Amino acid sequence: MFFVAVAALSLLPWPVAGKMAVVRVFATSEEVTYLTQSYTEWESTMPCANPGQSSNVDLILVYSKDLATDGIATAAVQSYESGFAQNEHWTGCFGGIKNFSAKLSPEEDHYDDQGYATNRHWVSGPNMIFKHIVEAMFTGAFAGEYDSFFWMEMDAVPVMANWLDKFVEEAAEMPAMNMAIRGSP
Repeated sequence: MFFVAVAALSLLPWPVAGKMAVVRVFATSEEVTYLTQSYTEWESTMPCANPGQSSNVDLILVYSKDLATDGIATAAVQSYESGFAQNEHWTGCFGGIKNFSAKLSPEEDHYDDQGYATNRHWVSGPNMIFKHIVEAMFTGAFAGEYDSFFWMEMDAVPVMANWLDKFVEEAAEMPAMNMAIRGSP
C-alpha cells in the first residue's frame, strides 16, 4: 500500500484558494477495489455540508498505467463519471470529475512496501505519478486550471464528514501563512 501522502501544492501565490483539485491516485488491482469502495463510503463521510452548491474543487482520478489498457480500472473510473453525470448525492460536493493516465512503464511503476532497506528505488512508482501530475498541472493537460491540489492516495481515508470543506478552508489560509505544504494539526 502506498505511504500516506497528503500534499497541498500552491501553484500560484494568490491571496485566495482559487480553483482546486482532489487528486485520487491508484495503481494496483487492490487500489482499484479501494477506489470502488470509497465511492460508497463517501456517502457516510460526506465531503461537504451542502452538495449541489457551486464548488471550485474538481476530483481527478489518476491511474499509474494507461486506463485504455485496463478494463477493470476503466470500469471503476466510469462508475464515478456515471455518478457525477447522474448528480448522485456526494458528487455534488465537486465541480466536476476528470481522469488521467500516468502511463508509467513497468520499470517506473514500482512500489515495495518493505522500504528502502531492500530496494533504494522502493517508491519510484508513487514518485513518478506525482511528477507526471505536477507536470500536467504546470505544462500539460491541466495547465492553468488549478491553483492547488490535495494529493489523496488510497490509504488517505476520510473519517469525518465535511472533509472537503475543511480542505478548502485550509487551502484558503495557506497563502496568508506563506506555506508550501501543510499537514493536519
